Amino acid sequence: MDPSIWQNAPSVSVNENEMLCKPFSEIEIKNALDQMEKKIKLLDQTKSRLNSTKVVGILSRVILYNFLMIFIIIEWILVE
Repeated sequence: MDPSIWQNAPSVSVNENEMLCKPFSEIEIKNALDQMEKKIKLLDQTKSRLNSTKVVGILSRVILYNFLMIFIIIEWILVE
């Protein structure tokens, strides 16, 4: 990588760097974990809904194919 890439980038001040390097407080960690937990729950709910939609779609297809096969068999019997 070309080292001159970073020459034009703005740098943080000493105060900003100290603020960025300080340890997180317990409240900040708790808030971050709570947000992660909420996102995980939301993902789980979304997966559950997608799975149930997939199951309903598969069952609908099976039912449709069964009716189609019955219709074809009945039509075949009536033709003969």
